[in-house]
Amino acid sequence: MDKLNQRLRADLLKNPAIQIKNSVIWHMPVITYSVAFNRVKRSKMDILMKMMLLTFEQAKSVALPICQSCCW
Repeated sequence: MDKLNQRLRADLLKNPAIQIKNSVIWHMPVITYSVAFNRVKRSKMDILMKMMLLTFEQAKSVALPICQSCCW
């Protein structure tokens, strides 16, 4: 990592218009998790039920105008 930092600094300082006023090095913690999973085969009924659920949710969010004079 030091070699990369030195090379970057040298490349930047080749340009006389660039001046490095301050340099800070920081690290980001990385956590890895091992997760096991199995693929689940979805049946046609599962897909149909999901499509119906999404349709009903969209219908709830869209308020349809109701004509009270002819529909009641």
